[in-house]
Amino acid sequence: MTSSFSPPSRQQGPIFIVGAPRSGTTMLQYRLRNHPHISLPTGESHFFIPLYRNLESFGDLRQVDNIRRVLQAMHEQSRDFLETDLHGVKFDVDRLARELHAEGRHTMPAIISGLFEKNARGEGKSRWGDKTPYYVMHLPKLLEWFPDAQIVHLIRDGRDVALSLFGRQHDFSVYNTYFAAEY
Repeated sequence: MTSSFSPPSRQQGPIFIVGAPRSGTTMLQYRLRNHPHISLPTGESHFFIPLYRNLESFGDLRQVDNIRRVLQAMHEQSRDFLETDLHGVKFDVDRLARELHAEGRHTMPAIISGLFEKNARGEGKSRWGDKTPYYVMHLPKLLEWFPDAQIVHLIRDGRDVALSLFGRQHDFSVYNTYFAAEY
């Protein structure tokens, strides 16, 4: 006998993957990219918190020129991410500013969501996410901006993280146990 009961659908908010460097965030990112409904860019955004810190400098986000300034700031902060790691949308500041304005995206979270949602739709997926490990230090802000978000915080034994950092000394400039522990 089969049951017709279906569990409630999962949230449709963004998924944020956070944690210490070398804790497995990239591996999870690539595994989730294989999901037919989840879009995760292949890099790390790094622009959410700088945008938050400079929110007032952008003025009234109901103005298309100010949305354009937000997108330009994103681009200055994370050029490689926006040009190479978004696989479903071309990052064209002018076009995106007009589209986001026309869609009524007049807050910073709405602008960020709009960009990631466009990327997800371009990949044929319905849900977006981001993997930027250091956002672990800013979870209250992420949840304030995206209250329906799901957070995946990867925690790996610190000794294994330190050994992994030593193996990537050229990337992380970690050459002794003090700096490995600090990471």
